[in-house]
Amino acid sequence: TYLYTGFCAAEDKSRHGAMVMVLGEDMLTVERKPEFIVPSHMYGSHTDFSGHEFFEASSIRKRGEKYYFVYSSVVMHELCYAISDDPLGPFCYGGVVVSNCDIGISDGKPADMPLAYGANNHGSIVAINGKLYVFYHRHTNNSWYCRQGCAEPVQFDGDHIVQAQMTSCG
Repeated sequence: TYLYTGFCAAEDKSRHGAMVMVLGEDMLTVERKPEFIVPSHMYGSHTDFSGHEFFEASSIRKRGEKYYFVYSSVVMHELCYAISDDPLGPFCYGGVVVSNCDIGISDGKPADMPLAYGANNHGSIVAINGKLYVFYHRHTNNSWYCRQGCAEPVQFDGDHIVQAQMTSCG
């Protein structure tokens, strides 16, 4: 059993990134101490995660022989993913799964002015009836605290996730 965890504010040097550890059958005993798998903002420069470092919201999925670590990045409005052949890593940056930024949407506001640009995003990928969907949230009512749950279909190009397009219905 693997436990993925972490929280890393952008300028916090005390937090190094997302971690994975191996738990015993009782799910209480740590059999393998935590190891960093995706760097935080303070430790991500000069890596393939630069600009999309780990912030919070860990989730792991296996597809074929690859492991996909989904997380909220320091950019805040995007869910990103990292890929590995092993659940313990090493992981390489894969890309953006979905972004909840509302640039270009003109419903009650100018299209070039976001209501909650940079607001956070949390979610994961779920299989339903043989199809994959990314579940996430976007912000409403000009507030970081009003959130609308959304889902979009997920497509793959080989081993890589094609960024899902945020739709008006979600």
